[in-house]
Amino acid sequence: MRRIIVIEFVAVFVLFVTTTAFAQSREQERDAGHDPILFHARVDTAREALNITGARIPCRVTPRVYIALIELPVTGCTATEVTTLLPAELPPATYRLTVITRRGGDLDRASIDITLGAVGPQGQPGAPGLNGLDGLGAEGPAGPQGEPGAMGLPGPAGPQGPQGPSGASLLQEQTWSVATSVVCCDWVTVAGSGFTTETAGGPLMVQMSLSLLGGPSDSHVTCAPFLNGKWAGEFGGLPAFGPPAAVSYREGLMQVTNNVWTQWRAARVYPGLPAATYAVDVRCSVNTQFVTVNSPFNIAPSYVSVIELK
Repeated sequence: MRRIIVIEFVAVFVLFVTTTAFAQSREQERDAGHDPILFHARVDTAREALNITGARIPCRVTPRVYIALIELPVTGCTATEVTTLLPAELPPATYRLTVITRRGGDLDRASIDITLGAVGPQGQPGAPGLNGLDGLGAEGPAGPQGEPGAMGLPGPAGPQGPQGPSGASLLQEQTWSVATSVVCCDWVTVAGSGFTTETAGGPLMVQMSLSLLGGPSDSHVTCAPFLNGKWAGEFGGLPAFGPPAAVSYREGLMQVTNNVWTQWRAARVYPGLPAATYAVDVRCSVNTQFVTVNSPFNIAPSYVSVIELK
C-alpha cells in the first residue's frame, strides 16, 4: 500500500513541476495573496488525527496531504484547517508536511516541518575522520618575489563645490497591528494610525500600506490620509473625482475578495500644505458589507509614513 502512495505522490509532484515550468510567466503575474499558507500542525492523540491550521485553503477539491512520502486520509477541510488521520507506524521524528490544493486548473503546494513525539537530547560529537593521503605530484618551487613599485605622489585637492539643496526628510512613520472593522459606506478612522507631526510647509509625500481581510462578499475598498480631520488633497486643490459619496475615487480602488487577505498600498504627493502642526490619521471606506484592517489572519502589520519634500 505504501508503494502505491509513493508512486501517486511522485506523479502529482511531476505534474506540479511540469505545470509550473509551462506557466511560469503566468504565475509571476498572479496575485500571490491567493496562495495557501500553513501555520502549524497539532497531533490529536485521542483521535489519532493531525490538525493543520493555516489560511486561504481551498476545499472545493479535497486537498492532498503527505508526510514522509505517505499520503494521509483527509477527514475535514475548511479555509483555515485541514484534519487528517495519522498513521500509527510513524516513529517519533521531524517530518516535512506538504499540503497540495487545487484552485481552478492550478495546483498549489505549502509545506512546514513538524515533530512527532518528544525531541531527544543532542548526541555527542563523533570522532574526527582520518587525514587524507598526500598528493603524488611534487611541489613546485616558489616563484621569485617582485620588487614593490614606487608610490605615486598624491594629487592636489579639488575646489570645494557649492552646497546642495536639502533633501527630503522623514517626519514620522506609524506602524500598528490593532484591528478595525470598516463598515460601508462612510470614511472610518483606522485605530492605531494616528499621530501628530509638524511641517515647514510645502508638499508632503504620504505612503500607506494596510493589511485588509475581505468581508462575506466581494467589495471595493480605499484608504486616504487625513490631516486635522481634512483629506490631505484638499490643501493643494487635488480633485476629489465626484460627489462626496464617491470617496473611493481619490486614492484608487482595490477589490477585496471574500475572506482573502490583501495588502492595500498607495503613495502620493500632496502639495500646498501650510506650515503647521497636524494631527494625522488614516481613514478607509468600503462600498459594500465590511472589511477588516489588521485581522488576526493578516501576515503583515499596517503602516503610514509622512515625508517632507524640499
